[in-house]
Amino acid sequence: MKELQHQRSHKIRMLIFVKDLPNICSLTGLFCAVLCIYYAILAIFPAAIICILWAVFFDSVDGIIARRMKGRNEEYQAFGG
Repeated sequence: MKELQHQRSHKIRMLIFVKDLPNICSLTGLFCAVLCIYYAILAIFPAAIICILWAVFFDSVDGIIARRMKGRNEEYQAFGG
C-alpha cells in the first residue's frame, strides 16, 4: 500500500515539471527530434531537416529562458540540468 502511494506521488511530482516554460521548450524539442527520426525513416528528408532545425532552436532557447526566469527553485534547476 505504501509503495503504491509512493509511486503515485512520484508521478504527480513529475507532472509538476511540465508546467515550467523551459521544460515545455525541452519537451517540444524532444518531440521535434523524434519526429525528425520518423521522417528520416520514411525518407521524407525535407521534413526531417525542418524538424531537426526546430529541435535545435528549442534546445537553445530553453536554456536562455531558464536563466532569465526569476523564482525558479533548486528542484526545477536540477531537473533542467
